[in-house]
Parts: sequence; structure tokens; C-alpha cells
Amino acid sequence: MALVGCGTKQGSLLQGSSTTPKATSHFHKSSTQTASHTPVLISLRMVSSNTGWAIGANGSILHTTNGGGVWHTVSSTAVQHVIERALDQKQMPLTKNTLITVNFPSNAVAWVGVKVGTHIQIFQTNDGGTNWNRSTLTALKTTSTITLSSTNGQRAWVMDAVNGMAGSSTTKLWETSVGGSHWNLVQHGSAPADVSITFDLNGVGWETGTTPVFNQIVMARSCDGGIHWKREPWTLPNGQFQVTTFTPQYDGVTPIVPSLLVNQHTQKQQWIFQRWNPTANTWNALPTLPKSTDKGVSPPLSAFVGKNGWVVGSKTLGLVQHGHWNTEKLPTGTPLAVSFVTTKRGWLLQGHRHSSTLWMTNNGGNTWEELNYR
Repeated sequence: MALVGCGTKQGSLLQGSSTTPKATSHFHKSSTQTASHTPVLISLRMVSSNTGWAIGANGSILHTTNGGGVWHTVSSTAVQHVIERALDQKQMPLTKNTLITVNFPSNAVAWVGVKVGTHIQIFQTNDGGTNWNRSTLTALKTTSTITLSSTNGQRAWVMDAVNGMAGSSTTKLWETSVGGSHWNLVQHGSAPADVSITFDLNGVGWETGTTPVFNQIVMARSCDGGIHWKREPWTLPNGQFQVTTFTPQYDGVTPIVPSLLVNQHTQKQQWIFQRWNPTANTWNALPTLPKSTDKGVSPPLSAFVGKNGWVVGSKTLGLVQHGHWNTEKLPTGTPLAVSFVTTKRGWLLQGHRHSSTLWMTNNGGNTWEELNYR
């Protein structure tokens, strides 16, 4: 991708406090028997205290308007069939599935991209799933990986990438400003390996990925909707690391980038999180995650609201509050999604062999109650 200046300074990795006072989180199982025909959820995104979206294990798209207690299938048979064909139960959570990409920017708007052979099928709704629009893009290869980012019902971006040699990938990047009825190819070139993109409401984009070069950070910003990109690295801690940056999460306004550092000599992993400071045009480090035997989930499952954050590992849940990380052991299950809409209200989804468990908190993650949803 073309790299140009965007008026940015390089930030430093400011070490925040990583002390770990004893967590007070508790998970309370429901005493009510699970309803029959309960949908098995594999992905979740809440957009308000009551409204949210989910993907079912059968390929259905579901919608809730009561905080996750009741889910209604809103996908058509055609949409569900396309998604179901691309699902691979071995690739849970859905973030590991390279054939499906979803984005739910609001109560009524949803975008879903599905790789079908050498084509990318894009489904979009503006009315909560009552009606779906469909468009098709030509993919690079059947083995390529797709990423979709949208800001509303009209504007969206789709990237298709194929990893190549020497830590690079070949990419195509499309953009639409008319709800998918027409797509413009804005980039066709090379990018780092495992590349992913996301865009905000102003059309500012962020590109993340990985490279085999030690201590090289893959982070670029676009100020013109994806046409030109500028590197935006930060200073690493002392040592030799292979660095992988992941798709930014938004705290409501600004992006927060999760990065995984693997020490060249010890192979130990370290997670760091950087929040973009648009006023200073630099990165500010969040408190460093405490060292743990839990290697976490990659790509990471995380959510941020203001100065609070939640990061889900394979066995633990990390909460950053008041500049400190607390950790709590998770109940048995495969972490699938975490979503917060305020500093207090959030949801955690876990998967099992033939079922899923949905937890909800109203106090920032200090206690969790199982939702006996249907």
C-alpha cells in the first residue's frame, strides 16, 4: 500500500501499572432450566444496553432488543445458507474463521461478508434484518482472508489478502459509500502478512499485521479512506520481539490496538495495548497486562469503554480499572466474544460442544449472571 505523511509523531511505550490486586469477579449460574431449542451462538456484538447481534452455529444472523434474553433469527434462508457453508466449528471463535467477516455498527445496520470460492458475498441490512441487500466482489484466491469494516449503513470497506513470501501479502481493498450497490477498488498491491483493516466514522483507517523482522511494528494510518497509508509505530520495551498487531478496538471514539510480543530468546508472550491520542497524534500505552500462564486468545477478544477494558484469555478474564489489571478465572468453556456498551454493562459469550453460555454484568465485570436466553 502507498505510504504517505499524515502529520503524526511517534509515541513511546509508557509502562502503566500492572499490579494485580485480588479480583472480586464471580460467575453465577442460572438456576432456571435452559429452554428447548435455545440457539447456539458463536459470535456476539451488543450495540446498546438492549440491542445486539449474534451469529448462530447454524449460520443464522440473530437480533435481540431486550439485552440478550430473547434472540430472533433475522437472516433470510439464502443468507443463512451461504454463512453455514463457510462455518468451520474447528475455527471457533468466529474471529479465527478466514471465510467470514461481520460488522454491526448500530441497532439497525449489519454487514456480513462471506468467502464463497473465488467470490466474496456481501450482505447488508438497514432495518434490523427485515430486508437484506446483496453484492459480490471477486476475490484474489480461494485461500485468501477477508476483512470487513463499516461505519454506518452506507459506507464500508472490504479487504481480501493472501499471505505470500517473506512476511508480506497481496491485497485488494474496496470501498462503498452507497450501501454496497457499487464498490470502488481503492488499493491493489502488497501489505504485511496477516493484514487487517478497520475504519472510523471519519474514514480514517488503520492497518495491522505481522512481519518476521524483529522489533518491527506493523501499524499504518490512512486519512483518505484507504488510498494512502503512513506508518505509525511506537517504541517497544527492551529486548528482541516478533510483534503482531491486531485489529483495533474502539473505546467509543478512539482506537485501541492490541499487540502480541513474542520474545526471541525465551519465546514468552507479552500483551500490550496502545490508545491513539488524536490531539497529540501519538500513542499512549495502557497498563501492561500482568504476566500469566494463560497465553490468551489470538486474535484477542477485548472490549474498551473509556478508561476501562476487558481482555479475555483462554482461561482468565482481565479487567483494567483505575489503572490496574485484575484477573479472574473463567468458567469452563471456549471464549467466543466479549462486548461492553458502558463501563458497567457487558456480555461474555462462551462456547461448548453443542451449546453456548451467555453471561451479563451490570457492574463492570465484578459479578456475572448467566442469561437463560432463548
